[in-house]
Amino acid sequence: MEETSNYINIISFTKKGEALAKRLNNYILQSQKKDQVGCECDRDLVKCINKCRASKSYSSIRLSECAKESFEKKQGMIFIGAAGIAVRTIAPFLKDKLHDPFVIVIDENGDYVIPILSGHVGRANEYARKIAAFLNAQAVITTATDVSNCFAADLFAQKNNYVIQNKEGIARVSAKTLAHQNVTVRCENMLVTLSFEGTVIKEESIEQSEKKIDEKQISDQSVQEKEADIIISPFIKDGKKGSLWLVPRCIVVGVGCRRKKEAALIKQTICERLAQSGIAKEAVCQITSIDRKKDEPGLIETAADFNVEFVTFTENELRQVPGNFSSSAFVEKTVGVDNVCERSAMAEEPNGKLLSRKYAKDGVTVAIAMRGYQFGGKIPFDPNIKDFL
Repeated sequence: MEETSNYINIISFTKKGEALAKRLNNYILQSQKKDQVGCECDRDLVKCINKCRASKSYSSIRLSECAKESFEKKQGMIFIGAAGIAVRTIAPFLKDKLHDPFVIVIDENGDYVIPILSGHVGRANEYARKIAAFLNAQAVITTATDVSNCFAADLFAQKNNYVIQNKEGIARVSAKTLAHQNVTVRCENMLVTLSFEGTVIKEESIEQSEKKIDEKQISDQSVQEKEADIIISPFIKDGKKGSLWLVPRCIVVGVGCRRKKEAALIKQTICERLAQSGIAKEAVCQITSIDRKKDEPGLIETAADFNVEFVTFTENELRQVPGNFSSSAFVEKTVGVDNVCERSAMAEEPNGKLLSRKYAKDGVTVAIAMRGYQFGGKIPFDPNIKDFL
């Protein structure tokens, strides 16, 4: 997984443009420092720009160097000047819509704010609206689903922290909504029908849906057999059952290891077990262990490689995790609890599901647990789903 940079590069070309760049730069920095509802600086802009620590204002720098740095480090770019300059500057560095940073163009009078790259995944459209509100300008949004008020699958994924596995599926779903057709979404054992605007029309269990077709065809595998336009699942086999596969970050990997185990070995063991379990590595949201491993370089580096949080628990906290776990007298004698990987994987969400018990290889033990697919404190198909689109 790639991490979005906390920096935004603001590029200007004239005295007037530079003045606007400084004004915007100061506003962003002030907003980052403010944390009060109703303050003169829009509090939500802080979230909108990923809590940027600082911004850079360029009036004299080789544009190609700036663009290269921005794209390599996933730094957003705001050009104050002609859109043509921005397009020619960024053209050599474009990769694809899932990895390019956002790019916004503002005219030097500050009348129009135009997102030209990564409108949904990079949140350029959202940022443009925020900046336009601050400048009392007009945000010029050209994304078809936005201007037509249609459900946008990539924006849905971005809002809910789902990983898009097949970007070509976005176009297929958008084609349906732009044609004012309903789309179906499958998440765990639920099948939901959304209107082209994203309103929930129907919600039913997969079993109920299958039963309507043929009661004799009902089986424990009905969830895997039901196709939909959008599939939300961490399991690789489900990804082929729909036009667009979204992976929820819901997998916790508990790890135990001997001291000074290299990150490469730990990561290899985790990836090997994920593959054996049929789980997409992009679904990993956390790596856990016992607190005596909190400074273990290999574990810290592994979590960084996955771009996830590394969380540890005390032996007492692990001992109190409910459930039946693999027990080792040696481990209990060594660290004070009979199992580290399984218990730590389940520690933060005891009601989760332990998908893979202890897997040991070369002094590393790995267990895999799954959390419920949730966003914003709501399940994906809450009646108020529109609030998250």
